[in-house]
Amino acid sequence: MPLSKVVQLSELIESVLRLLEDGETHSLDIISEKCRIPKNHIEVIIDFFKHFDFAELDETGEKVRINETFLRFLNSVKGI
Repeated sequence: MPLSKVVQLSELIESVLRLLEDGETHSLDIISEKCRIPKNHIEVIIDFFKHFDFAELDETGEKVRINETFLRFLNSVKGI
């Protein structure tokens, strides 16, 4: 994968994390709207987060919340 694509992907992931770092539940539609990322891309990012237990979806599969352990990790590395 070209470096420019890696940078672009990391920026997309970072924008989603910035939204989720409040620890609240967010709908995929709102994340898509606020981050200006197509919903299908949001779904791929959230699937990645779920795969590594970084986030969990509600029973409808339309709302996501960051995992508490991952949230603590993110908060601990913010200043690094």
